[in-house]
Amino acid sequence: MPARQIETSPVSHAPLKRPASADVLLALPLASAFAFVFFLALVALPAYDLGWQLRTGELIVQQGRVPMHDVFGWPTNGERWVVHEWLANVLFYLAYTRLGPLSLVIYKGVAAMIVAGLLLARGWRRTGLFWPALGAMLLGAATLRPYTDVRPQMLTFALLAALMLALDEYRAGRLPWLPWGLPPLFLIWANLHGGVVMGLGALALWIAGEGLGVLILRQSFPGLGRLALGAAAGALAGLINPNHIWLYHYPFRVLSHPQVQDFILEWNSPNFHRDWARPLQMVIALTVVLGGLGRQRRLGDLLLAGAAIYASLGGMRHMALVAILAPPLLADGASEMLRRAAQQAHLGPTPRWAHLLAAVTVSLTLMSQAWRVYPRTGQGWHAPPVSVQGWFDHVTGQSLFPRAAASILAQDPTPGRLFNDYAWGGYLIWRLYPRWQVFIDGRAEVYYHSSYDAQEDLHYARNWRQHLDEWGIDTVLTAQDGNLGRVIRAAPGWKVTHVDDVALLARRVSRGGDLNDAPASRRSAVRRLDAHRGAPTRR
Repeated sequence: MPARQIETSPVSHAPLKRPASADVLLALPLASAFAFVFFLALVALPAYDLGWQLRTGELIVQQGRVPMHDVFGWPTNGERWVVHEWLANVLFYLAYTRLGPLSLVIYKGVAAMIVAGLLLARGWRRTGLFWPALGAMLLGAATLRPYTDVRPQMLTFALLAALMLALDEYRAGRLPWLPWGLPPLFLIWANLHGGVVMGLGALALWIAGEGLGVLILRQSFPGLGRLALGAAAGALAGLINPNHIWLYHYPFRVLSHPQVQDFILEWNSPNFHRDWARPLQMVIALTVVLGGLGRQRRLGDLLLAGAAIYASLGGMRHMALVAILAPPLLADGASEMLRRAAQQAHLGPTPRWAHLLAAVTVSLTLMSQAWRVYPRTGQGWHAPPVSVQGWFDHVTGQSLFPRAAASILAQDPTPGRLFNDYAWGGYLIWRLYPRWQVFIDGRAEVYYHSSYDAQEDLHYARNWRQHLDEWGIDTVLTAQDGNLGRVIRAAPGWKVTHVDDVALLARRVSRGGDLNDAPASRRSAVRRLDAHRGAPTRR
């Protein structure tokens, strides 16, 4: 094909080519790649929110309705709670109780494979070349790894990747019914996870970019108007959820607190000195180099990738967006470089033995990497592997939670007012509710008008005695090596009743300062609780 035809032919109509070798040679690297992605996704990430998600699913199943107000935290006094992932919580609870904890680990790995498969399909369909698409997919999977958690967000990642593939197909004229499929898609998405807002935002930005391409670059897109109408209908369909318009407000409320981005690690900027951030660094660099080399530059794709990269630099949780939106651009650019190199070299068809060698080499490399990232009991590939029965505890970081201390509290006949570390709230909800309620948990926005500011001060042991007195707290469960754990060990009026490698449990034995009698302290705590129901303040 002449060079001019190559440069101007639409990317989305590129033929889907296989390597010249037999299909079995294609199956080898594909199977190895998906095995690698599955085990890559089994990285150990503490499941901080899984406990309250399981308990929420249980409440919905038992009561037959979605709760509108908080029941898990004692300081919230029934604060409005947007259960933005209610259907996923129900599915998690049913899977956990009916199929066993291992099913949630399988869900995590399979969801990562689905995302990777959609990335591969998108890159392959756009370019017609297998190897650049495979390489881009693997880089995307590595970038996504820090957020392949046992959480409903994995559903959003898969749905976003599917939406982007569908948009490519629609632009190529192969999916004419897509505008009418958007309303049911967003209806389901809105009840599975609040990430539907991210899907609607990505769709709107993509349509805006394609519209600019039509107006400025004179690109042809005859179905763009129908797609915009379908997107509007999808946004309206997403309102059919238990929280209605509040669901769309939820993500903005999460980030409305002035200190939340500093305190919650996943909203910090990525640290490129860490190994887990290296793939993101590579994607950003390669997007700059290769992003504009594709045979047909589409503003919708470039705008989305640029927005995702910009967002990821401000909060590393958005790395997942980069992992899903940028790899197809890398496949485009790499494919074009390969085509131009082949034309300049005037080489003949690649011999069969070369395809065989490439397939075997890539397959062996990926299988060895899959074995390297397989869950292990220690550091390094030589450490003993974790048995399949132990995957759940390993993958969800159960050893990092206060298991022994929670068992002690579960047997306490007189539950009181508990302070717990932020990271442990979800776990304690699953272990202790309804006997105990928590002071704070991962649903940060529920506590903005009550205990959020106080827990941050207590985490750093700032004015800790004043906070414990004013809130009337009589039980403290905190990290044994944390700031509060160190100061409360020798504090008068407090007695450490349990300590292990993870947690410290302390009980109040007397009141200090000017709060000498328990009834007065209780009244003070109630007044303090009433004051916290207003706008959050900083002390």
